[in-house]
Amino acid sequence: MKYMLIVFLAFTVLQAAVGQNGFSPAFPDQPVDFSQVSDSGAWVRGHWVASDPADKQSQLTGPSTSEISCDRERTTCTDTTANIVVMGNTFSLYGGQDEYNVERWNAKEIVASNVGGACRLRNVIKFDRAQKRVYSMQTLSEPIDDLTKKLRDTCKLSGMTLEPKNSTMWRIH
Repeated sequence: MKYMLIVFLAFTVLQAAVGQNGFSPAFPDQPVDFSQVSDSGAWVRGHWVASDPADKQSQLTGPSTSEISCDRERTTCTDTTANIVVMGNTFSLYGGQDEYNVERWNAKEIVASNVGGACRLRNVIKFDRAQKRVYSMQTLSEPIDDLTKKLRDTCKLSGMTLEPKNSTMWRIH
């Protein structure tokens, strides 16, 4: 999954100017259903959009959905994903599952992270319990000077900040 994320990042930035490349939600974006977020567990499902629509680094090439579940006792969150990555007039479909370690769980927020892949990306999922919003953030976790130039260039594309919206159907235009 982490290798796919690097490939996904490369194509995401290359296609950012096109938006979600011919896909649009069939219904207006709505907040995720926060009803299953509690002191012992958390569960949301939705499609990802850039937290800031003006942030070109966080634009996706195609639909990306997740089902995120967290268990306070096990101190883990699991993100099960499906992504369509569009490249010109072709696309690939990727699915996967990533585990995150819970760093903090309190009345204000749930924060979980993992570090992985060739770029050693730090991926963070944050449930903002006060605002009833969820975020996915990504940054480099350490210097990348020891990597090949091609991989360094790809790694520099990291830095997405996404927010899931309620699940939807998609239109192709």
